[in-house]
Amino acid sequence: MQKLKKIPRLRLDNSTIMRNVDRCRDLVGYPSVLNGIDYATDGTDLLILSTTGGYLRMNAKLLKKFITELQWLEDDIERRSRD
Repeated sequence: MQKLKKIPRLRLDNSTIMRNVDRCRDLVGYPSVLNGIDYATDGTDLLILSTTGGYLRMNAKLLKKFITELQWLEDDIERRSRD
């Protein structure tokens, strides 16, 4: 675990990024139940934003909840692509 701490954290302003996502017709943003995480999609790619990591970095104890959210997002993206 000490080796991961050598990678510098990237600080993102998720609220500004998500406001920009909301302004784009072709993008859909999703808040997360996980603190500091948001998602955005264009229907093809999924962006996972972390305010405290910049890149995907989470406690392993959160993986089951994260996977559940990703499954829901996958279903919603698929439903939107049919519309």
